[in-house]
Amino acid sequence: GDTGWLNAPATVGIVGTRKPTEYGLRAAEDIGRGLAKAGAVIVSGLAEGLDSAGHRAALCERSPTIGILGIPIDRTYPTINRPLRKEIESNGCIISEYPPKSEPLGKYGFLQRNRLIAALSAAVVVVEAKEKWCMLSWYDGLDDLSPMPPAITDIVCKYEMQSKEVCMMCGRSK
Repeated sequence: GDTGWLNAPATVGIVGTRKPTEYGLRAAEDIGRGLAKAGAVIVSGLAEGLDSAGHRAALCERSPTIGILGIPIDRTYPTINRPLRKEIESNGCIISEYPPKSEPLGKYGFLQRNRLIAALSAAVVVVEAKEKWCMLSWYDGLDDLSPMPPAITDIVCKYEMQSKEVCMMCGRSK
């Protein structure tokens, strides 16, 4: 893909559970499409569920999207996302910290992927996620954590994360 998108002026991460509710999928699609229409480049982890929904929303709007891998660059996980990866490579880019033919780092690689999503994004929208996942992989070190609103029509909770704004958009998944 075109790594020039890594320097886009408006990048927004869309992330969340691999097993979303129908509401979560709809929210990720609506948010992603709205952001893409407004000119944002969507950044996500190419995982099943809400990450994929964010990428697909951007692609539906013919907007670029950036896929961040937590595994070597020559692999795709989950394998079901190979066609999505090809679409992203045609209209955006795929990046990884891990060189071809290297061994995956398991859970650690995906935590590092989350760090890259946050670093490359002006804002991160966590659509739906387990509280433990949020605490471990995104919000470590925050002084204040407020409850997540149950629906995107409610007030959005905002948190600062190393000068990045993280928005919690809806309820926790089980």
